[in-house]
Amino acid sequence: MEIMLDEGNMNESQPPTTTTDTLADDLPALVAMTVYMSLLAIMGLIGNILVIVSVAISPRLRTTSYAFIVNLSVTDLAVNVLVIPVMTVSFYNYGWPHIPFWCRFVAYIFCLSIGISFVTLTMIAANRYSLVSCSRRVRLKYCGWKGTTLCLFFNWFSAFCLVLFQEFYYKATVRYDTVLRFCYPDSSEPATYWYLSAILIYGTLIGFILIPILYCKTFHSLQVSRRRTETWARPAGKTRPRKQNNQSQRRVHPAEVKLTKLMAVIFTVIIICWTPLWVVHFFKLTYDIPKGVERLCILLVLTNSSINPYLYAWLNKNFLRAYKKVLLCGRNRKDQFYEELNTTIRGIPVVEQLYLLGEFNARVGSDHNSCPAASLTLALAS
Repeated sequence: MEIMLDEGNMNESQPPTTTTDTLADDLPALVAMTVYMSLLAIMGLIGNILVIVSVAISPRLRTTSYAFIVNLSVTDLAVNVLVIPVMTVSFYNYGWPHIPFWCRFVAYIFCLSIGISFVTLTMIAANRYSLVSCSRRVRLKYCGWKGTTLCLFFNWFSAFCLVLFQEFYYKATVRYDTVLRFCYPDSSEPATYWYLSAILIYGTLIGFILIPILYCKTFHSLQVSRRRTETWARPAGKTRPRKQNNQSQRRVHPAEVKLTKLMAVIFTVIIICWTPLWVVHFFKLTYDIPKGVERLCILLVLTNSSINPYLYAWLNKNFLRAYKKVLLCGRNRKDQFYEELNTTIRGIPVVEQLYLLGEFNARVGSDHNSCPAASLTLALAS
């Protein structure tokens, strides 16, 4: 059923006699899965490039918090470019249609994405907690560009060490399963099984214990901040609490609240996509797991790498505006309408200019810091 990477010809034109490839007998299912994976590769490629370019060109997104999102997008982009296309080609071949190097490479990229994704999610949760709950000194030390750069370097370094350990320490066996159509470290060998189990247990401890604790503490701090704001907004004459230290008096900016909620949703989606694969791995030694279930688990993991950019746009208006700016070659509707308005108001009295600019501000729904028309309104008024 399986072809070992280190033995035999990886380009066999006929399947092994012991293999029963039910997918090959079901042509509609084969075509559907191939089309689905092709769409995943295209959507993931476009979406993750949009994320990286949007953060690069948008001043609002060029912050340390969004640097972690870029890191996550780079990992997803590697899966979309290096893993999914290679697997898509293999769906129409018995055996591995590429050189053996690519089989091992795909398996290692898959393991690398696990390590980087979950360490990045942990760092995002810690970053959110530090920005919302900790003192200013701690925020400047660990959430500035220097601290963020060190965190990202440690992220990639630890993930590469994780992969190189199995490559050079005991040379893990990588197999291509002609039913799953996927290259992976052979978990039937005890050493490889426990190596993969250690990685998954590590991901489980992070995904189900550490990150939820950090987000619970973060949302608790947000709730305390909201209550404090409501207390200080009481009418005059009401009793106000005594002044506390600077850490507890800090008001959380609404943008931090929205970004925290966004990353909590991204974490939830990743857990939903990865949990079935974890469960199958730990039960496959004692139970006969259908190959179709394993195949769907892998497809679910690959889907996660393609949907994150669209979740960013759905839950974050800054990303949505940046996407539109990139897709429209730097011209969005607000800028175009402002140029037309600026041409229209030339030569008319200042009072009418203020009236038209006020209507413009109401239509685009922008504040004074982000809207160029608002700045012009203030300049004319002065």
